[in-house]
Amino acid sequence: DSEAKHAYPWHAILAPGIMEPLMRADVEKHKPVVWSIAGSDNSGGAGIQADNLTFNDFGVHGCNIVTAITAQNNTGVHTVDCVSEVLLCQQWDTLIPDYHPAVIKLGMLGNETIVSPLVKKLATLDAIVVCDPVLSASSGGRLIDHVDDYLKLLEYVDILTPNQQEFAEIFKLQFSTPTELEQCALEISQHYGVDLMVTGGESLLQDFSQSSDLCIISGELFWLHSPRSNSKNTHGTGCTLASAIAAALACGYDRYEAMVLAKAYINVGFLLDVCFSGGKGAVQHAGFPSRLDCLPTASRHYECQPVSFPRCDTLRLGTYPVVNSIEWLERCLEAGVKTLQLRVKNVAEEELDAMIASAAELGRCYQARLFINDYWQLAIKHQAYGVHLGQEDLDDADMQAIAEAGLHLGISTHSWFEIARAHSLKPSYIAIGPIYATTTKVMKFAPQGLQQLQQWLQLIGDAYPVVAIGGIDLGNTEAVLQTGVGSVAMVRAVTEAEDYKAVIAAFDHQVERYAKAV
Repeated sequence: DSEAKHAYPWHAILAPGIMEPLMRADVEKHKPVVWSIAGSDNSGGAGIQADNLTFNDFGVHGCNIVTAITAQNNTGVHTVDCVSEVLLCQQWDTLIPDYHPAVIKLGMLGNETIVSPLVKKLATLDAIVVCDPVLSASSGGRLIDHVDDYLKLLEYVDILTPNQQEFAEIFKLQFSTPTELEQCALEISQHYGVDLMVTGGESLLQDFSQSSDLCIISGELFWLHSPRSNSKNTHGTGCTLASAIAAALACGYDRYEAMVLAKAYINVGFLLDVCFSGGKGAVQHAGFPSRLDCLPTASRHYECQPVSFPRCDTLRLGTYPVVNSIEWLERCLEAGVKTLQLRVKNVAEEELDAMIASAAELGRCYQARLFINDYWQLAIKHQAYGVHLGQEDLDDADMQAIAEAGLHLGISTHSWFEIARAHSLKPSYIAIGPIYATTTKVMKFAPQGLQQLQQWLQLIGDAYPVVAIGGIDLGNTEAVLQTGVGSVAMVRAVTEAEDYKAVIAAFDHQVERYAKAV
């Protein structure tokens, strides 16, 4: 009711369209279990208390192994009392029969009494381990006796999430530039066989305009950027970030997605700047990330030159055939199609140049939104309306040249990470797929399904035209359009049809019908 909304500011953050986490297809139907092995924070802002709130928001079942009881508040940690080795092991042993973990999150460990038996226990268990190396509380106070204790754990850790100061202290490093940090992180990741998310909340790089996290997964490096928050409620950010990664992994998201989701989850928490006595408190927990302004941008480099691509004249691009010849291009244009793509493979360079020149001219003649797949240099040369790129092409294409040529840009996406990467480039549209299984090309991603499409539409659909692609035909178009998507792309449904004109007309009819209903 209105009184409740006034009392709880997070309603304004979550509404409209609260999103729920999705369990990936490879996750069993039972609720995933995540363990938090960490200290207890009596103020409720960090440690297992923060972890449990995060687990709840991601829809996983959290179990706790308490390593220490602390007396702390927003001004600092006043007392730490570590549990005995016996009690630590008893907690572990009682969970094993009924609550086998998909993922374990390690937080505050305290001392050797905790670390030594924990190393032995981890060696017996097959689970993903995410470690937040808690050296000190963000509110103040030392929380581990010896930094080197974390090195003993690294054999069993899959993802390590230190901030920059913790990273430098644990591994005895010095760095002052992004390039130096990248070199250090790559060496540590390779040496210890651990993936990294070195967060920038406590930055040593002297850049306080943004919060930049360096991520390394299987030797691949990328950065996640967000505007730096002015919130004073920072207690528990490290705990919450690591537990969000752990929870996302348990839901079946891959490591790239888990890091993006965790960053977005923290950003949402910072928006809920709830007032605490004393002026500062804990980062808040506001449900699964659902706001585009909380989604980090993803890039291969710390510094990326900003680009600007033209906006399409509508958020609803309609029927979107993808064809492989000038003949099919002309047929679709004559049938009234206004958005289409030329995607050709294995064509000789001389023939390709002439083909794209003809395609661009046809697009202009019919005043259509014609996108050239992949061949951005030729699209610039022949002044096509736009270019469509896959994720693998983003590393090599000259984005600045495409933008300066005034071309529209479409980008394929298949995951939270790829949407974050596309969002960093502010393209003209974003394509999501495959919605259904497709035989037109070998896909490394499983079908996304309608529920995932709808979730991403809630996130980006007001900012970008969204194109659904992959396995779409007349038999399932209505179900796809019911998600609210404004464009459906198809390949075989048009080019393999007995009566392509009738098929295009049928697609147009369904698209227009749902456009009027929105």
